[in-house]
Amino acid sequence: MSHKKEHEVDILAPVINQLANMSNADSIIDYGSGRGYLGVQISHDYDRNVLGIESCEATAHSGERRLELISKYQKELNNNKKYKTTSTIVNSETNFENLFYQTFNSYSSSFLLCGLHACELSSENDPCSFPLSYRLIQEKTKLGRNARMLAVQSFERNKADQTLNAGLWYRALMQLILVEVYQLTSALEDIKLGKINRKPLTFEEYVWKALDKLKLDKTK
Repeated sequence: MSHKKEHEVDILAPVINQLANMSNADSIIDYGSGRGYLGVQISHDYDRNVLGIESCEATAHSGERRLELISKYQKELNNNKKYKTTSTIVNSETNFENLFYQTFNSYSSSFLLCGLHACELSSENDPCSFPLSYRLIQEKTKLGRNARMLAVQSFERNKADQTLNAGLWYRALMQLILVEVYQLTSALEDIKLGKINRKPLTFEEYVWKALDKLKLDKTK
């Protein structure tokens, strides 16, 4: 396991365990489990039944071989029957309760669904992507393309390189100006600025050109 992935697992595993306690979830489903880094740690550290779902059969088998190898050196993992995997493609018709029973040969009444890198659709035929939260859906919360692009920027890499995509940064700040200064809140997703200029601009130059393009009052 890479240092980066080990760091992610060490932080996420206790968070998932706490969420499971808060929601009274009996079992954990690790969707897109890969080689089982997250699921194995949760089952081992917190004595929970974890079902790892990985659509790529080769990856799932690789994870099983990894666990067998580790078990030779860590006896407590050798007796760990609480983490199991299945090679299944999830869609909107998937019944997790039945899938869990088929794998563990026992029923579970409630699940907590988690993933180490769950930043995309959980089903290839499910039209709903973001938001997954019912409250955010009710409040009609949306993230535009630029916000999503900023969200997936690597903080560690940008910090180390001292670099950031200026265009995305400028556009995010411009969005703030449109909301707080121009009170544009109802149709932000319809505002298309595109490329303001081919040559590098300062932020001030970017703002003036954006306001010209949107035909907004530059005296505010």
